[in-house]
Amino acid sequence: MSDKELEIFELCERLVDLLGDKEAVADLQILLDRHPEMFQNKEQVANLIKKVINDPEIIINNPTPKSEKDYIAGKKLNEKKMGEVGIRKDENISKIFHANEKNVKKWDN
Repeated sequence: MSDKELEIFELCERLVDLLGDKEAVADLQILLDRHPEMFQNKEQVANLIKKVINDPEIIINNPTPKSEKDYIAGKKLNEKKMGEVGIRKDENISKIFHANEKNVKKWDN
């Protein structure tokens, strides 16, 4: 059995248009390991991803892209927190490579 636990997420129409895929894959364990201070378990990571990619308020080009189609999607979760998900087309698969929560004021450039 593999210790990679990939989860598939449905993308909103705008991300489908940008990436050319209806779904994206995420390794929840890797995302959890990157931010143990933020998430208690993989379910919390998955919930954040779903909230953001189902209805993002903002989608920008990744400032440090690793592929031609490389985006950051964001959504305000409440008055203080913004969810942020990084998603890119990599080897013909859309992959979620980043998920976290930020203070809203850090997002307003």
